[in-house]
Amino acid sequence: MGSEQADGPYQIMKIHPPVLESGKLTEGLLQGENLSAMVGVYAHEGEVVYHAHSGEDAIWLVLGGEATFYREAERVIAVLAPYEAIFVPHDSPYWFETSGSENLVMMRIAARVPGAEERVVRLDGQYADGQTYRDKFPRAPLQVREGAFFGG
Repeated sequence: MGSEQADGPYQIMKIHPPVLESGKLTEGLLQGENLSAMVGVYAHEGEVVYHAHSGEDAIWLVLGGEATFYREAERVIAVLAPYEAIFVPHDSPYWFETSGSENLVMMRIAARVPGAEERVVRLDGQYADGQTYRDKFPRAPLQVREGAFFGG
């Protein structure tokens, strides 16, 4: 995965992440002056900490698997299948999880908000039974499936 220089100022992104047995893997594809892109593969979790980005608007595009995006502990915003996306404006709290049986593969494209400092703001959140996000989704170790990749 990653980005390579093309003729002039253009960059080509190759999205070819590995299939995971467990854990999650994120990799930056490009970092421009006002725009960034990354790809993430999530075996059984997601971004399970309730948070907001103060200085970026972002689009999350599902390339494989299924993602459920939440507001607060258990309030569903959307369930996304491949080739569906969600726009998350800056300062909008969210979290997401892998909700299908396959690896979730998503691309995040973010644009800086003019004049705003980018900070990730973690918010407190608990489920009705008192569990926290970390209790409900313990971090799994990263384990890559040997020789298996998405995208070809």
